[in-house]
Amino acid sequence: GSTAKWLRATLLPADSYSESVSFSSKLQHYGLLQMDVFYGQGLGELNVARIAALIVEYFPRGTSMSAAGFSVQVLSTPYRGPLVLDDPWAMIPVRIPYRCFA
Repeated sequence: GSTAKWLRATLLPADSYSESVSFSSKLQHYGLLQMDVFYGQGLGELNVARIAALIVEYFPRGTSMSAAGFSVQVLSTPYRGPLVLDDPWAMIPVRIPYRCFA
């Protein structure tokens, strides 16, 4: 409905690179994690912008996370895209540039 709110995460991978010429070297994976913030248009455009700003703050440049044998690092400050109105939704995409070693 017009008062619903939700997030959608999409992984947008780029090319991977090897740390060396050896076939056994680890790969560096680059890309963007895109978090789309959806709000019902009935809740106002400012609310969706606030949630997008909180996502940018949550992933500051240099943030590192590790689990299950790989690590991910936020390469640069996340950034938000323009507000998209698609009745009944208002949506703002937030892109988080990353590098992953696996």
